[in-house]
Amino acid sequence: MTPSKHSPGPAGTLSLAAAQAGIAAAVAEAAARSVGVVVAVAAPSGDLLALVRMDEVPPLAAESAMRKCRTVGLTWQSTEAFAASLRGDLESEPEYFHGMHHVGPMMTIGGGIPVVVSGALVGIVAVSGASTADDIALAEVAVAAAAGAHGTSRQHR
Repeated sequence: MTPSKHSPGPAGTLSLAAAQAGIAAAVAEAAARSVGVVVAVAAPSGDLLALVRMDEVPPLAAESAMRKCRTVGLTWQSTEAFAASLRGDLESEPEYFHGMHHVGPMMTIGGGIPVVVSGALVGIVAVSGASTADDIALAEVAVAAAAGAHGTSRQHR
């Protein structure tokens, strides 16, 4: 049986090289901050492209990072923004607030950020394992690196 070539998928999705650039940047910054984290990079759908768990970081952080990716893929906004919108609805629509926490693998903790290039969602970065502030800052580092590499890497078309 001759192996068939996979269909190319959507144009503009982050390449593996761009995902790895984002991961490398976040891991380097995490090491400089003396924190251990998981860095996940996903396609716009939330499906993983790459994931790295630094030494001595528990597996729970990997699950959290993957759920942050899925949340961004489902909501098209950062996990921090999604959490803020839910908190804003707590008083006026408590059933919405509580119900959204039971929708699939949603994660309402900061650290999941969309990668947007030229106005298009091309991927997602999520960091987990440190404080929320560190997770967000490290995800921003990874987003910048992945977006920068996106323009220079060969696109999967």
